Amino acid sequence: MNKIILIGNGFDLAHGLKVKYTDFLNNVIEERVKNPNREQSLFEIRKTYPYENPLDEFEVDYSKSPITNYSLLKKKNKSVRSIDNRVSEFFKVSLKNNDFFNKLLVDLEIESWGGFEQAYYDSLTDIERLSKKAFSHVMADSEQRYIKQGDWFKGKVKKLNQDFQEIKEEFIKYLKTHMDEVFKRIQPMQSFNQWFLSPKFDHKKEEQLNPNSPFIEDSKLKPNRVLVLNFNYTQLPEKIYGVGSESNVALENYWVINIHGEVDNQEGNPIIFGYGDEMHESYSRLEDYGNITLEHFKSFQYAKTANLHKVEAFVESDIFQVDILGHGCGKCDRVLLNYIFEHNQCNRIRIHYHGDKKEYDNIYMNLSRHFSLNKKQEMRSKVIEVRNDHLIPQGHLKQSK
Repeated sequence: MNKIILIGNGFDLAHGLKVKYTDFLNNVIEERVKNPNREQSLFEIRKTYPYENPLDEFEVDYSKSPITNYSLLKKKNKSVRSIDNRVSEFFKVSLKNNDFFNKLLVDLEIESWGGFEQAYYDSLTDIERLSKKAFSHVMADSEQRYIKQGDWFKGKVKKLNQDFQEIKEEFIKYLKTHMDEVFKRIQPMQSFNQWFLSPKFDHKKEEQLNPNSPFIEDSKLKPNRVLVLNFNYTQLPEKIYGVGSESNVALENYWVINIHGEVDNQEGNPIIFGYGDEMHESYSRLEDYGNITLEHFKSFQYAKTANLHKVEAFVESDIFQVDILGHGCGKCDRVLLNYIFEHNQCNRIRIHYHGDKKEYDNIYMNLSRHFSLNKKQEMRSKVIEVRNDHLIPQGHLKQSK
């Protein structure tokens, strides 16, 4: 029997990294305040009052939402009376021509990367809906209607894709800078060492004929092989815990696949950033509009490496159990997670959670969407009941010297 340890953003957060979607967006605001002249594609601050800079006193509060910080920044721009008794503004905050970022910053209360990727997909479907509405006055079957509607749709999608790409590039810059700043301060945790070194299996003894009896952990039953399937870009399992290192004999039967790329190895394993739910009912309609609608879908980005085929080979090789560590199981990874969870080799699924048991419930409900309607009973049989010892430990960075 094998094991897949499925790692998501919560794993990096548990080590004290600021890699939440809201961290990134707040950093975009903070960097613009600190360095208003640095070139950036998302928004700008143009100083109009030459005598003093009130931005020196403005601090981004990372405990607040990006929308709140942006609103506070706008309020800071108040009229003052200059030395020659003229009224002037300190500065002007102007959003650049990135419509998608503007929507994220001003209109949407998004808290997770899954929500961000969902917002991209929703924007695609909104464009499709609006294209039909905008040209409904043109004769239904006329060639003119289809040409105009198609051109309008492609123009809007091209702009959305450009906006999305700009945000992706800014995020990669942020992640590289953040990791350079904090890497030496990341502290390994004993609990994760135990999970990596001594993974447990859950099973029912043969004599437990009652289907309602709980699963028991068996620490004596060792996996033949362990796949650490990392959806993050930071490579913490390798860099902090030595997983996948040839020099670590204790972990020689472990493999790491950074399925969404590596921030320090974008030539060999480029960053995958986009949406991954081709099972959605509207996806087939989007396909009909041509390749422009598929640019940021993960399935096509997976083809840049052999990682997906390596996952498939592992899944097909033997019965396996899945441990979920910090992955919210959102729909943005639906096709891949559906393949893993519904596979007949998948024996058990164990959910590790942070905080109270409501978090377990949220992950379980998200996970349920990766099972087809006729597989719900199979899902209930595979998922292990909530336990207190499945809590994800929370660490912190070392104090900087």
